[in-house]
Amino acid sequence: MHHDAQAATCTEVGWKAYDICKREDCDYSTYVEIATLGHDLEHHDAQAATCTEKGWNAYDTCKREGCDYSTYEEIPALTHDWKEVIYTWSDDNRSVIATVTCKNNGDHQVIETVTTTSNQTKAPTYFAKGETTYTATFTNTLFAEQTKVVDNIAVKEKDAEVKAVEAMINALNDQATLSDKGNVNAARVAYQNLTDEQKQLQVSPSILAKLNTAEQQVQAEE
Repeated sequence: MHHDAQAATCTEVGWKAYDICKREDCDYSTYVEIATLGHDLEHHDAQAATCTEKGWNAYDTCKREGCDYSTYEEIPALTHDWKEVIYTWSDDNRSVIATVTCKNNGDHQVIETVTTTSNQTKAPTYFAKGETTYTATFTNTLFAEQTKVVDNIAVKEKDAEVKAVEAMINALNDQATLSDKGNVNAARVAYQNLTDEQKQLQVSPSILAKLNTAEQQVQAEE
């Protein structure tokens, strides 16, 4: 009986075409086994994974057709590992640039520039500037809302009458004597002629304190 040949593979033996005797108890055979071939390996270098692309370890594959032998092992993409966000305000506080950089690759950045909104959050007085609060709101969830408070609203201009009274009081001697009584009294009259609102809101407490002290010094010499 004739048997066709069977080619050997990387992992399985083969044989040449052969004949055997069909008679019972006859072990005649021309069978010749062909040893396994073993893999014909091709080496592949490793590829490191990145934040967005998978990688793999160094591996081997068999070059023989029909053999799917491989030691390939995939390395998943790393995903981004972000550093702390940097927020850069423009000089006029009208815009903010948010920048975040990946620790794995400095070329991987996310940048968003937004225009701020502004609101007066503290009114100016005659002694202190008012405040404006600027707010930056981002669309990217990597970035948090940012606010900045700036005292950029000028102090209120005092009335001319108040300026004149404060000038009179400032001109008084720091150590008033009896000879200064006329000037001290004139300053007091000028102060009293101011409106209650001007006295309460515009006259500096330190100025009023100087007038009170001058009056006490004059009275002490009388």
